[in-house]
Amino acid sequence: GVITPTIAAGKGWGKFDLQSTLGISMPTSHINTIGHAIVLNTAFQYHVLSKLWPEVEINSTFWNDGTQDSKKQTFITPGLILGRFKLHGRLAMTLGAGFQIAATHYHNYNHAGVFTIRFPF
Repeated sequence: GVITPTIAAGKGWGKFDLQSTLGISMPTSHINTIGHAIVLNTAFQYHVLSKLWPEVEINSTFWNDGTQDSKKQTFITPGLILGRFKLHGRLAMTLGAGFQIAATHYHNYNHAGVFTIRFPF
């Protein structure tokens, strides 16, 4: 298991917004293999239509300890968010998709599609 405390913040200016999170993974075992990952994620979004949010996201991971000690990887992800679609009461649904592109020489993968379905309330 891994415990990942995270802090998030965001700010909007008219139709533009910025959201960011910072977290650290704390494995409950196998620390010599897994290590500790510090993850920073920032998304820049623009509200085009009532349910359409194009975005660019920058996601970085920095490792301490473990087999990836001292390594870092960063991805740039252009994407599109659709929603917020009201389902019932306060419950809503948001859909998103993007394409991750490695921006650093070291990366665990490259050119990967990412998808999300969220149910905010």
